[in-house]
Formats: sequence, C-alpha cells, structure tokens
Amino acid sequence: MKPQDDRFINANQLGEMLGVSKVTIWRWRKGSQLPLPFRFNGQSVRWRRSEIESWLEEQRVDREA
Repeated sequence: MKPQDDRFINANQLGEMLGVSKVTIWRWRKGSQLPLPFRFNGQSVRWRRSEIESWLEEQRVDREA
C-alpha cells in the first residue's frame, strides 16, 4: 500500500471518489452502508482512503458471487 492511499478524506472527496453527491454520502453513512468514519475534534468526520478502497473491492466481490 502506498502511503498516500492511507490519507483521510472528507465527505466531498469521498463523494467525488464514488461519483455521488455529498447528500448521498450522508444518507449511506446514516444507513450504515459505508465503513465507519473517524471523528476529529468532535465535529470533523473523515474516512481512511485505504478502508474505502478495501470496502469497494468487497462490494465488487459480493456482486460477482
């Protein structure tokens, strides 16, 4: 894994990565459809990019099964 793959991304960046809106990201988060995010300073929410990439791979495998 490359070091840059382990950076934290916010909801806007995650939406861009997945090709969905920020509203969809929050809806998926509320519905527990995304990996759990990290909280910083009690307010800021970020996801680890490497975890999102692993989650995406799991989604692909589940669809193919």
